[in-house]
Formats: sequence, structure tokens, C-alpha cells
Amino acid sequence: MNKPGQKRLPYKTIEPPEPPPAVTILTLLGMILLTAMASNGKVFWVEKYAFTAGHMSDLLGTHDWAGLLSYMFTATGAQFTVWLWPLNAVFTWVFGYVVERKMKNVRFGIMMFMLVISGWFLVFITAKATPDKMYLGPSMLLFGLLGAYFAYFPKLEHKVQQWIRPNTEIFRNEKETPLEERYWVSPWLYVIAFVAYQVILQVALNFDKETIVARTHLDFLGTAHTVMLGTLQVHPSAFQPIAAIISIAVGFVLAKALPAFQMIRKPVRPGGKMQVEVIQHYRELRTLDLTHEQACEGAAKFAAVPIDIAKDWISKGSSGLKDQDLR
Repeated sequence: MNKPGQKRLPYKTIEPPEPPPAVTILTLLGMILLTAMASNGKVFWVEKYAFTAGHMSDLLGTHDWAGLLSYMFTATGAQFTVWLWPLNAVFTWVFGYVVERKMKNVRFGIMMFMLVISGWFLVFITAKATPDKMYLGPSMLLFGLLGAYFAYFPKLEHKVQQWIRPNTEIFRNEKETPLEERYWVSPWLYVIAFVAYQVILQVALNFDKETIVARTHLDFLGTAHTVMLGTLQVHPSAFQPIAAIISIAVGFVLAKALPAFQMIRKPVRPGGKMQVEVIQHYRELRTLDLTHEQACEGAAKFAAVPIDIAKDWISKGSSGLKDQDLR
């Protein structure tokens, strides 16, 4: 127990902090760089960078693997116009942030790399009958990312509310509630918005401005079409429907399968299993309202090791230990 007037040190968990969504951020930056290459949807730019099954077949025939990868990633990151980048960026961030926090950076980066390849490979298979049909943009990647999002679908934890608030909580600061709980938005809204956006984009790409205005008799749709897509002289697509549906399944499977593999070499611990036991005992002692020094001393006596060694194990070894090592 704490001595009178002795201040207790804050409890330090040994779980490392969650890494920032670096891969998601790098993906957004890459999309910005490739978007800068856009020329308002003019035909020569689209024909140069868009994906076609025929061009992929040519690259496979010459075994130009580096050129094939460059071709796939360029077609994924490029946008028809700069106006589409914010919409694609929103869904990349919404889906990617959730999935990357669950899978961590290395596994998520591998999954994103595989989704780009699998997405265009599926388009190559399903669109082989129309080898000259052009596809452009990150839609195929986003459909795969949507499948991974389903694998880690966010859920709001239900907390039982007290019928009568204790008088000590009357002046509690409501800002202590996490932001995602105070402003909870159903993940299904993001999913519905994404599907609606992709369908509208696909329709707008397959029909020119004049056709849309003639069928709807709404002039503002023609204006919006020109602003968002420019003056396209061809009819490319954002995705292939069958390939997009399969990509959702591929993303779900990858998001579940990759965490099953150990991607990082387990760190070497000088104390071996004894170090794990010392830290485990230290954690148990801290739950008994003991100070850091008292818990270190108790753990050292438990393992019959010098106090300095016990402190060193606790301070340096904790960051390399996994939850399963402490059970």
C-alpha cells in the first residue's frame, strides 16, 4: 500500500501504442502525385494510363513484370480529374484507417499491394472478351478494401447507463467520452455511400453529357458531368462489376488470413521465460495498488534475481512482449 503522502506512479501498460496509419497516408499521397498528371479527362491522357486487358496480355507475353506492376499501380492511382480525388480519398481513409489499425502496417501494406494486383488481374479475366475496354482509378482497390473493412466492421460497444448518477459525477466533463462514441456514425452509411458513388461514377463514364441530359431533362447533370469528368472522348469504366464483387471477397479473405502469419521476428529476450514471469508478476502487483518501486522489488524477490536486473527486464523487455506471452 502507498505510504501517507507518497504519490503513486501512473500505471504503465506494456502494450505498445498503436502505430499511425502510415500505409493509408502514403496511399493518399501517391494518389495526389498521380492525380497531378491528369489532363481533365482528355482522350490522349486516358488512353496512355488506363488499364486494358489487351495491354496486360502484351506485357505478360513479353514477361515485362516491372512494366506490368508499374502499369497496374499507375492505373490505380490515377484519377480522371482532380475533383474525383477527394471522394476517393475519403473512402480510402475511412476503410484503410480501420483496417490498418487492426492489421498493423506491415500486413496492411502487403494486403494493399496484393489487392492492386488481384483487382486488375480479375478485370483482365472478366473483361478478356473486350480487350480494348479501358478502366482507370482506384475503384478496384477500394472494392477490395471494402471487403477487408467487412472483416473488421466497427462496432459501438454497448455500455449500461446508470439510472441514478452518483453525486460525485454530476460535474463530470462529457469531453472525456471518446470522439468516436460521442459522434457515432453507422459504418453502413459509409458502405452505402461508397456503393452509390461507384454506381453513379460508372453510369457517368459510360454515358456522355448529352445523353444524360437527353434522358433526364436535367441540365445541371450535364454541367456536373463536365466539371467532374471533363470532356471525355472515350467511354472508360471505373470498375468491372463481376471483378469488383470478387475483389470484395478477396479483400475479406486477405484481411483474415494475413494476421495468421507471424510477420515480425520475435525479439530475443536476455531473461527468457524468467523475464516473462517477472513482468507478469510485476503487473499483478501493480493491480494491488503498489508503487512502481514496490512492484519491482516484489517481482525481483519472486524470481530471486537482483532488483536492478528485474527493473531492466521490466523497462526494456516490455515493449517486445506480446499479449499471448503474458497469459
